[in-house]
Amino acid sequence: RKQDVFGQGEKRKWSEYAKQEEEELEKQRAKDEIKRAKQDEEDRQIKLKWDRKKLKTSPSDDSIARMLSEFGMVESVSFLGSKGNMALVTFEKASSCRPCVDYYAKHKEMRAKFVGSRKDREEQMEEDQRAAEQQAFADEQAKQPKKPQADSETLEERRIRQAREREELMRQMAMEEEGDEYVSRGTATAAKATSSTTPTTTAAEAVAKRRAATRRLNHVWPLDFPRSFEYADHGTPLEKLEKTERDVLQGLLSAGELKRIQITSMS
Repeated sequence: RKQDVFGQGEKRKWSEYAKQEEEELEKQRAKDEIKRAKQDEEDRQIKLKWDRKKLKTSPSDDSIARMLSEFGMVESVSFLGSKGNMALVTFEKASSCRPCVDYYAKHKEMRAKFVGSRKDREEQMEEDQRAAEQQAFADEQAKQPKKPQADSETLEERRIRQAREREELMRQMAMEEEGDEYVSRGTATAAKATSSTTPTTTAAEAVAKRRAATRRLNHVWPLDFPRSFEYADHGTPLEKLEKTERDVLQGLLSAGELKRIQITSMS
């Protein structure tokens, strides 16, 4: 009889242990589910902030939803803070956040940023990308013949130099266009001052040349910069930059000139 009582007591004890363990597992599963749901929501959210001084009218939740609908369906818009210049936007899909953040990265009036754990992940990815670029540059430099210390160039110095070269080339081309138009106007004026017996072919040609120069200038200025989210599937930031340069400058530069100034070219 004592053995039966002892056996029943052990069974009750193990049953209580098993019940407690199951309850703990259930609590942990509930916590994990809440965490996953929160992360899923954060992955679909961006924080939108704007400059109230630059915007003529403050946006409403409806106007924000319509404005951002080009990136994907907007699930909700919630205003944050007391200043009325910040909102938390939730998209239906996480894939809508990246093109939205990229588009407003250099906007004059608004900025969009990731939130929560996705913000940390995106920042880490950017840091890893920069480190990979620097390592690739260092590896490429190591393959080149040894140069004197004074002739060596860091990655940042090369980017600054090439940006300066691009700016100078664009300025030169604009001046050449303006010079052609100025010469055309001078030719037309001189033609009008000639005798009435002189054929007007020179004046007509000057007018035609001026119009052609104007059409050519209007064709390329202002430059048609594409939206950044249109290049979301084109590899690394350097590859996206090169594609943007090809699309924007194809009417201004030859293939050889463009290749010479691109970041991937080695000096």
